[in-house]
Amino acid sequence: MMDRNPDSQETAMLAAMSKLTAPQVAFDISKAVMMWMGAYGYSKDALIEMGFRGIVSYLVGAEGAMNVMKLIIAKRLFQD
Repeated sequence: MMDRNPDSQETAMLAAMSKLTAPQVAFDISKAVMMWMGAYGYSKDALIEMGFRGIVSYLVGAEGAMNVMKLIIAKRLFQD
């Protein structure tokens, strides 16, 4: 879609939808991996723990990036 029409508002909306969905999917996957690993998954020795903290910081903070994606999607949906 980007190759066909990179300046399209629909393209921007689909990109925003992807950027909104990806962190939540990453959170769900990393949480499942940590549960599978048991107590070790929560220790500082496990690399998944660091990744999990990074994902949570993006979901919670990230300077409002997820809210910006929601605004882009809403603007496109209510424009028509």
